[in-house]
This record gives sequence, C-alpha cells and structure tokens, in this order.
Amino acid sequence: MKKYLLKDYIHILEEKGLVEEIPSNIDFSNLENTVIEQIAHNSKNVIANTLYICKGINYKASYLDEAISNGAIFYVSEKENVTHTDFPHIVVNDIRKSLAVISCMFYDFPAEKINMIGLTGTKRKVYYCLLC
Repeated sequence: MKKYLLKDYIHILEEKGLVEEIPSNIDFSNLENTVIEQIAHNSKNVIANTLYICKGINYKASYLDEAISNGAIFYVSEKENVTHTDFPHIVVNDIRKSLAVISCMFYDFPAEKINMIGLTGTKRKVYYCLLC
C-alpha cells in the first residue's frame, strides 16, 4: 500500500474545498514531508506519525491530549481545540467528508481499482456487479 505525506492530505482537503482555516501562527513546514503511518479518530488507536481526526458529538479535549501523548503529529477538526492551539492542525468545514477523503487517500483510493457494471432487470431494478 502506498504511503502519503502530510502535505498530500492537506492538499487534497484544500482541493475538495473542505479546509476552513490553516492557522498562521503554527509553522508545520518541518512536518509536511512526514509519512503518515496511521489515521485514527479513536485516541487509543494512535501510534507514532498518526493523523488524528477529532470527531463525534461527545468529543472531549482529553481525547486529543491522549492522542498527542500516543504519537499523533497533526489533527483535523471542525473547530480549533482551545488547549492545543499551538499544536499542528487544520480546521475543516465538514469533518465527516474530511474523514472520507482522508480515508480514501490513506487506503490508496480503492474505489478507483474496482470496475462496476450495472445490469438492469425486470421492473427497472438494477443489479451491480463488482469486478476486481
């Protein structure tokens, strides 16, 4: 599986129009060429060089604390975490779409490797066949 750099993830989020804010007070140019080894939205699953996604209706700031201590190098969130404004991050306008885009890239765009054919049946039913 191909590994992508942090700057690739930031670029695709910008390209999809999901980036709301890139904080100007943080210089993460030294991290841009870091290979992302893991993506996670559960702080317990974070390892070194993880891109952490802050999501969920019951999200607590302590989850980000745990993710950072476990090895997260960057986080993506819909709002800036007030306790970690100096930690490398970006703010997005839709965390669920952002998670989908980041996941597709992390897993090397699996949908592009599947051939799909639609077959019609009686009463306008459509059957799909996936050819890998």
